[in-house]
Amino acid sequence: MDRETGSSDVSSGPIGGGAFSWTWLLVWLAACFGLGAITAWAAVGAQWYFAPLVIFPLLTGVLLGAMVVGAMRVAQVGNRTTIVLGTLLAVVVAVVGQHYFQYLETYEEESRPAEAFRLAAQKYPDEVFGQPPRPPGSLVEFMTRQAELGRKMGLLGYTAKGAMAWVSWTVDGLLVLAAGMAMVIPATRQPYCSRCRSWYRVTRGGRVDVAVARRIAQVAEVAESEEARSARCRMLNCHGGCGPTALELVWQESGGGTVLVQKWLEPELRRSIDEVLDRAVEPTEE
Repeated sequence: MDRETGSSDVSSGPIGGGAFSWTWLLVWLAACFGLGAITAWAAVGAQWYFAPLVIFPLLTGVLLGAMVVGAMRVAQVGNRTTIVLGTLLAVVVAVVGQHYFQYLETYEEESRPAEAFRLAAQKYPDEVFGQPPRPPGSLVEFMTRQAELGRKMGLLGYTAKGAMAWVSWTVDGLLVLAAGMAMVIPATRQPYCSRCRSWYRVTRGGRVDVAVARRIAQVAEVAESEEARSARCRMLNCHGGCGPTALELVWQESGGGTVLVQKWLEPELRRSIDEVLDRAVEPTEE
């Protein structure tokens, strides 16, 4: 069983996000609109090769969420409200965009025979009869037509028509939303420095001997694991180095459990832990 503990003598740890800004919100919404459109375009292309029910919209949401998190880190967008609103917009664009790109493909395919019929009717008015093919005039008309034709539900052998087709599309959208948010929400819980407006990133970390990890825990005055068989240590800082250091000790216990210990470090305590790590990697003289 995983456990998480924490202690802190530093009250100024940057546990909150960045300040809200209307300018950043507009820029972020524009960026997320683009990410949603790219995801929709890629999903439409991938559907020709691989589009299993449930799995495909989940994968689409994971892809979109990963792109949003990447953009969030690169642009150093730290306000949680801004991030969530942008993610919601990206999901809507990704879901509706798939139908829109399919509509454009259908319109182009059906416009060619319609144009050929019109030209033939002009050239041979006495020989061409009937009504020309009519491509869908709007996305709503295209979706209504698709609902009437029905949506085949993969290997289930069932075709969802009318209202059930709309329900299936709604479920797909909710799955994209769930997977996307599952990627984005945990990323927003990472510390963010409002002073230099940057996300904390790992500045030093890796696997350490259990004895070294115990020494770090003693120096930092945090809990140790009595059943640890391995340990990892990470220290995180903002880009400007203007905030306290975040210490994370991860104990892997012999029973398979994991214990996470976290603490904010003042500069003097950070230097002490650096000294412990430096001594641990110093070459020994033979």
